[in-house]
Amino acid sequence: LANWIANGLVTMMAPAGQLGVFFAIYVVCAGLSNLISNIAVIVMMAPICSNIAHLNHYPLRQLVLLVTIASSAVYTCPIGHQTNLMVTPLGRYSWGDFFRFGFPLQLFHMVLCVFVCLYLA
Repeated sequence: LANWIANGLVTMMAPAGQLGVFFAIYVVCAGLSNLISNIAVIVMMAPICSNIAHLNHYPLRQLVLLVTIASSAVYTCPIGHQTNLMVTPLGRYSWGDFFRFGFPLQLFHMVLCVFVCLYLA
């Protein structure tokens, strides 16, 4: 299953190259982390990223770092992380508040993390 998903992701993002693959991995990790635990996302994405690194001859270290950071970035959903759940009733925040303020932060974080993992890791 991991090999099939890795092949599909690499094939779909082939026109965008390595940068596109990294952005796709970030989007998948951050999206899943809004719904399930970040540790579960890391465990699910580890074999997929290992296959991607093997298929495209990418350094595995870059992908592992990207998955770890992207899975911990939960800015757009109040149920994605326990601290979001703690501040929601106290600040009377709604789902819209998290999305309105979290989405731009998530986009900035995505660009920054992809470039850091791609060029500095």
